[in-house]
Amino acid sequence: MLSVRGSRELQAVLLALRGAQREVRNDINKTARQKARPMWTEALAAHIENVHDEPMIVRGASVAVGVRQVRLKAAQSRKPLRGGLDPATNWAADEFGTRNRQKTYTRTSTRGRRYEVTAWVGRSLPGRQKHGRVAMAAASIVGTKIVGLWVRVVVDTFRAAAQDDRS
Repeated sequence: MLSVRGSRELQAVLLALRGAQREVRNDINKTARQKARPMWTEALAAHIENVHDEPMIVRGASVAVGVRQVRLKAAQSRKPLRGGLDPATNWAADEFGTRNRQKTYTRTSTRGRRYEVTAWVGRSLPGRQKHGRVAMAAASIVGTKIVGLWVRVVVDTFRAAAQDDRS
């Protein structure tokens, strides 16, 4: 996460945005979203490591731009995957991985007899990691570039508005 407290320039941009007219703010947010979304999705696509990453994390990627923040979102798709897994709620196992473990449960045969089965759970998922593999890695690389793009859009919009007022 990038903090505004350490940068006087970012504080000035936020102050200018808060004092701007609503139409100008909406135009800035819309333009910044349109320019930042392709950067974010390309960064996510560059960090794909297995076949689960694209449908789980990259689909549903978006950028939310507001007066106070630029938020990079991933794994927001509500469309269930094959088998019924919902990426928006179950993305963490794919992003941070999981430990392989054995689970014992009771099954019933076609003849009605009960028996215990021991199976490995989580083998198809990546190993456990403290820091994320796809979205967090992409955000660490492209996050500051998107904030810089947002500042550039703000400055360019204010410059264009000032030139229109002079004319």
